[in-house]
Amino acid sequence: MHAIESKILPCTNHRPTRIKASCSAGAITREYPSRVFKRADGSVDDSDRAAHYHVVKELMDLYNWRELGWDNKSVSPMRWGQLANGHYVWCFGASIIED
Repeated sequence: MHAIESKILPCTNHRPTRIKASCSAGAITREYPSRVFKRADGSVDDSDRAAHYHVVKELMDLYNWRELGWDNKSVSPMRWGQLANGHYVWCFGASIIED
């Protein structure tokens, strides 16, 4: 199964709020973005989900998602959900259970 988990790491006395994205290949941690993101239609998306999405995409690029078995067909229908603890989980269309 191809999945990525992303979560908020709260600020400390020495570090700002961060987002950590992790998968079977590894993990990255980035500062929580202080900007808004533009959708394809030009509208603004300043949601928490959008911030997580951009860190997840960076993780995929860093670990060369094609080598991990993710292709354009599986990334395009990327699905997400939020767990009760506030973490996000990102799954891909290629993650199909076969009999």
